[in-house]
Amino acid sequence: ETLYNRWLNKPYKISAVVKSYDPASGRLEFAEQKSELTRYRVIAMLPAGTAAPVTPLPKDATLSIYGVLTAGEEPAWPSRVVTLEISDAGFLPETKP
Repeated sequence: ETLYNRWLNKPYKISAVVKSYDPASGRLEFAEQKSELTRYRVIAMLPAGTAAPVTPLPKDATLSIYGVLTAGEEPAWPSRVVTLEISDAGFLPETKP
């Protein structure tokens, strides 16, 4: 059992710099987060057609979302990039670019 299995199906909030967002599909990808041991990539799925709080989205905008962690992918050596997927996500009202 991986560590991520204990984190699954619980609600989480994240605020980070946006790498890309496609409102048509609802796919939001945050820029990689780094720690001294690994890097994290967070991908969130919002309902299709959900507009960003500010459009057009400025470069290096920071957005806050909430959602349920539905998948965690452990890195394959030597990548050390952990991918976390959040579903049923939504933007938090205090989000500012």
